Amino acid sequence: MSMMSEEKENANPTPAIGEVRSKPSGPLGTAAQLVQLRTQIEQLKTQNAKLTREAHLEREEHSGASKRTDALVKDNELLQARVTSMATEFKLVTHETATRSTLEKAAASRDPSKDQLARLSQLEKKLEQLQQVHDDGKKSHEKKLADQADAHLHIKRQLESQLQESKKQVSALQTDVRQMRTKVADSDRAESVRTKERQKRDDAESKLKEAHSTSESALSQFKKQAAELALELAKATARSDDLEQRLQVATSLASSRQELLYTVARQAGALCGSAVSRSKYEMQAGNAAALKLRVVRLERKLADRDAQNQELAHLIRSMQSERRTTLAALDASERALAWGRLLNQEHNDAQSAPAIDRSELEDERKEHAFHLEAAHERRRALKTVLSGITTDLRLSDERLAQTQLLCTNLLTNVDLQQVEIAGLKASLTSVSTQREVTQTECDNALGRIAELERRTRHAELEEAHWRSRVGEVDLRVNAAELKCAEAVKAEKAASRNLATAIQHGKLREELLEADADTLRKALEDAARYEQLFEELSHEMRGIVARGVLAEAEAERLSVFNAEILSHTNPQQKILYLDKLRKQLSDTQQQLIICERDKDEVEQTNVALRHELDMYKSVRAQGPKARSTMIRVGRLPSGVTSGLEDER
Repeated sequence: MSMMSEEKENANPTPAIGEVRSKPSGPLGTAAQLVQLRTQIEQLKTQNAKLTREAHLEREEHSGASKRTDALVKDNELLQARVTSMATEFKLVTHETATRSTLEKAAASRDPSKDQLARLSQLEKKLEQLQQVHDDGKKSHEKKLADQADAHLHIKRQLESQLQESKKQVSALQTDVRQMRTKVADSDRAESVRTKERQKRDDAESKLKEAHSTSESALSQFKKQAAELALELAKATARSDDLEQRLQVATSLASSRQELLYTVARQAGALCGSAVSRSKYEMQAGNAAALKLRVVRLERKLADRDAQNQELAHLIRSMQSERRTTLAALDASERALAWGRLLNQEHNDAQSAPAIDRSELEDERKEHAFHLEAAHERRRALKTVLSGITTDLRLSDERLAQTQLLCTNLLTNVDLQQVEIAGLKASLTSVSTQREVTQTECDNALGRIAELERRTRHAELEEAHWRSRVGEVDLRVNAAELKCAEAVKAEKAASRNLATAIQHGKLREELLEADADTLRKALEDAARYEQLFEELSHEMRGIVARGVLAEAEAERLSVFNAEILSHTNPQQKILYLDKLRKQLSDTQQQLIICERDKDEVEQTNVALRHELDMYKSVRAQGPKARSTMIRVGRLPSGVTSGLEDER
């Protein structure tokens, strides 16, 4: 129960002094603190009632524990007595087994009775010694039991003294609770005074809040207006910047187009000035044909690279084809020359003088033909040059027409841009006027904001004055809270002391229960020993009965042997001998059965001793789990059956 109370205290902890001081100093904070104090006082009352209930329960538990300790002491005494008696009986059983073995040896040897009498006397002496040992063990056990009873009585007295101390602590706690009640009544009275002051302070704070809210609303409106004006100003400036940029772009375009017009006019004048007469043109046409062709090709390259590549490929192919044709013509001319040379040599061999004149005529004819071919080639080249010049003139005419169209378009664009520039200038003037108007409105709004800031400062000063008064009230409340916290600490200390006392009592009860558990374990071990002892005693009884039967049979046989020795009739002697043989065979069978039983008993004895050694060597590995049930050791089935047989 004490552990449950500690867990409840941990679950609902009361606030410390530092925590009370760290709360806000406003009116809402003080009201919350007072509410918390009331709840804490109610919690303390409930905890005190729980502690009183737990104290009553602990008293009942201590009384029950004392009764249990008395019962455990009695059980311990009984268990110790049973353990000692069983130990002595076990010793007697071991000695009886030894005597049984001696008796069996005596029956087997069939010696005269003197040795048996000596052995019986030795056994009687051993039994007397065992009886003395048993008596000594009983006395020592009684002493131990008396010591344990004294120790239990001492523990009981200590528990009673602790119960009285806990009663005193509970009475002290009750007095503390009464004092706390008086303090709570005083705190209620102080709280009524505080409520009146709080109402006045709340009224003043409500007025301040209303003034502050009105000023804040006006300030927010002015700020919104200023923000809107600033946005409009920013938009106007952005528009003006955009218009200026567009103006600059338009002026740059106009200047560039004017420069283009100037360049076109210059080029047209240069073309007009560079016109040459047809005679000079025809003289320089042959030299300039290749250059113009190159210019055309370069222009085509600039216009289209793919077309240029194709033209170059065509030119290269045409050059290669021309080269091939020229090479083929050269080869053919060389072959013809070689053939002509051969023919000339043959003709020279045939005709020496007239052949010379013919060769000269043929040479002159060939030269005239060569000159004619060269003139035809020049004529063809001039025709190609003239065709190229005509194409160039046509291209120049087309370019002039295109430049004239561009000039007209540029002039129209310049006129349109001038119109746009005029419109942009008008919009700039309107934007500048709007900017001046917004600037004046911003200045007015800033003046209003300064006035509102002055009003807010005045309201903040009044709020600081009221906060100082609230701080004084909070100091008084903190002083009352400190007193309450000290009282709570004292009550907690008392409850902790009571809880520690209860824990000590529980620990002692647990120790007593542990002692009882050890005694129960000893009782279970003793029950096992008792079972073994009963089994061995049962076997010893059977062995003693068999020994008695063997002695009686030995006496009867000795008498019968004497009769046989003293008998004179041979037929009867044979009958007696047959009878003796039968009896001997029966006794031999009985002896074999007894030996088997003896071996089985020895094996069981060895197994039981091994099991006993195992039980002796085993110990508890750790603290046993607690339980509210009382554990009672159950006797083995063999022991219960033996007890029923004895009944």
